Amino acid sequence: MRSQLIGTIKLMGEDSVIFFNSLFRPTDEEIRRHDELIKEIDNDIKITDVQDGFKAEIDELDLSLI
Repeated sequence: MRSQLIGTIKLMGEDSVIFFNSLFRPTDEEIRRHDELIKEIDNDIKITDVQDGFKAEIDELDLSLI
């Protein structure tokens, strides 16, 4: 695959504000979706400390092909 390098992008006025906000100021909906994802991960993964590290149990993880 051939990658292409894009040079400097210059944004002015309202375009720069919109771009900055999209990166650093998530909407309430984005925050809600992120919180739901974190809760789902927290419910699906159980981590237990053991003598030589930790053990992770992940719901619905099928390693039978390995």
